[in-house]
Amino acid sequence: FATVIQAAGKRGDAESLYWVSQAHSALARQAYERLAGMPPSAVSHRLAAEILSLQERHREAADEWREALKLDPSNVTLDLELARSLMYAEDYGGALPVLEEITRRRSPASEALFLLGQCLLSLQEPGKAVPHLERAVQTTPDRLAARSALGRALLASGQPGRAIPHLEAALPEDKDGNLHYVLAQAYLRGGNREAASRLLARREELRRVASQQAAERERRRG
Repeated sequence: FATVIQAAGKRGDAESLYWVSQAHSALARQAYERLAGMPPSAVSHRLAAEILSLQERHREAADEWREALKLDPSNVTLDLELARSLMYAEDYGGALPVLEEITRRRSPASEALFLLGQCLLSLQEPGKAVPHLERAVQTTPDRLAARSALGRALLASGQPGRAIPHLEAALPEDKDGNLHYVLAQAYLRGGNREAASRLLARREELRRVASQQAAERERRRG
């Protein structure tokens, strides 16, 4: 597996990256099997959770984060990782109290504020998400994911004018055209149809490229 990673990693094309991913997954499975034989500890549960996360087994990863927290309950990093795994598993109702507890217990870092805002946005509570996302953006203004989430929350809460600058700032991270569509909706609500039309045209270009790339990946796997 190490040979595959070394050889394929130098090429950087889609097929090589696929085999690099497969090799890393195999190594992760081997590591997890070794961890299973270790005595329980916060570190062993944390490592198990990280391996399960790499395998996209997010509900199982959440269980491991919970076990780690039982042995190291004051570790805020473990709380954040638990919340992240729950959100990846789309268990936003489970992630919300974890994130709220973090913000109650201590002065929250930008990551906690961002995750809390994202969680509330996923629970269709954009108005409640806005203040947390605003604080996250104030702390790390260059984080495009936070700008994107804040723009979406502002638009969903009926504030398209305030949403536009954040959505525009986040456009460089848009790979599939979804963010261009959201920004187009903000422009339409503000009466700027010309700008909305340009964004929708660009959205179709991005969707076409993303579709072609996905088809190429499938062809290489087949």
